[in-house]
Amino acid sequence: MLFSRIHSLSFLLFLLGFSLRLSFISKGPYNLDCLGNTLAALQNLHEGRINLFHGFGYPLYTLLTTAAVFIGKLFPLPDPAVAVNFLNVLSGAMCVFPLYSLCLSLFDSLTALFAAG
Repeated sequence: MLFSRIHSLSFLLFLLGFSLRLSFISKGPYNLDCLGNTLAALQNLHEGRINLFHGFGYPLYTLLTTAAVFIGKLFPLPDPAVAVNFLNVLSGAMCVFPLYSLCLSLFDSLTALFAAG
């Protein structure tokens, strides 16, 4: 009973966080790094190989943004930057689950609610 209540509360927090982040999503690249990574993802799709982003490469982030741009091309998204920004919205909202679980294990449920919300 308690386990299902915790999951339903964290799912409601996820929906709230997702809807708030989605309402404030940027319609274009919000900074130069976002633009550069979007262009690297487009180049990955065009060439069919991984072009690393920046000096360290950020291979996982580059692969995720390439997948987001590819999925954005399947759906009628106007700009690939919107697909990259949607990936950021989704990943930010998904961080609610581990944050709520961590705070619930360290503190009480009210503190976990305020930390994840």
